[in-house]
Amino acid sequence: MSFDFFYICIETEILLFLKIYHNISHFKVPHTVLTVGTFDGVHLGHQKLLEFLLYKSHQLSKESCILTFAPHPRQILFPLQSDLTLLTTLDEKLQLFEKTGIEHVIIQKFDQLFSKINSVEFIESILHKTLDINHLIVGYDHHFGSDRLNNIEIIKKTAEQFGITAEKHEAFNTDGTNISSTKIRNLLKAGEICSANRFLGYDYQITGRVAEGEKIGRQIGFPTANIEVSDTNKLIPADGVYAVEVTTDNLLYRGMLNIGKRPTFNGEKRTIEVHIFDFIGSIYGMNLTLYFKTFIRHERKFNSVDELINQLKIDKNTVENFFEGLILK
Repeated sequence: MSFDFFYICIETEILLFLKIYHNISHFKVPHTVLTVGTFDGVHLGHQKLLEFLLYKSHQLSKESCILTFAPHPRQILFPLQSDLTLLTTLDEKLQLFEKTGIEHVIIQKFDQLFSKINSVEFIESILHKTLDINHLIVGYDHHFGSDRLNNIEIIKKTAEQFGITAEKHEAFNTDGTNISSTKIRNLLKAGEICSANRFLGYDYQITGRVAEGEKIGRQIGFPTANIEVSDTNKLIPADGVYAVEVTTDNLLYRGMLNIGKRPTFNGEKRTIEVHIFDFIGSIYGMNLTLYFKTFIRHERKFNSVDELINQLKIDKNTVENFFEGLILK
């Protein structure tokens, strides 16, 4: 059997549950309970579906499996739509899958050839002949194959021909709306971090390497780490100032983050800069993960550097009060 193990370290506990397969042909576990989807963000709606997947696998005494795709199908089907950015990198998605307790994840390369498989071929050739699954769970908005079949009754009848039972998992509704990856992306692009985090079920995060910057922050008393995000498909929230938590080398810090072009200094390049509270030492070349907690204000151009410094002092006090409020709750 060909598979990779994915490791997560949380404090001193090592989780070693999730088996990852990088092609459907590598998967040799018969009669699983399986669901299919892109699962960008692994948000609350996805999490509820995966909880049901686990419940059903235990009920049927089968192992649980997710079939997902990389790259995102929209990047292949609509290559000219360059505005698609994703909530999770592949590594982040796998970490979130790990936390659910799912046993197997198949990452199938999605290309033009794969995209031409219709729903009947997908059920017969992929789910039955190749994966030999026992039970299929369909997400409420998932569409099968090039013909984008979404009718659960037709899916059931087709699957039954190959000895597969199937059922649909209904949408998870909160605040009167069905949660979707698209809605969360739009919230983040608008800077509505709290709403996005509520729909995700966790704090939105970005990870990047600390690179050399222009050191403007240091000159004005607010030294910052300039973050370079390697995955160009990762969604960066709206320009502005945020309260964030920062992790590096298993240590947790608090800080304030600025995303934008630094208009006071006539900047042209969009940057991600974090001022980490109570941090001492060199940080260049290190990888940081930033967890977005709340939006503070929009970026704007100030009339002078002194005016900017005064605002940064106010921002820092606002962020510190935000975290103090969390402690008091």
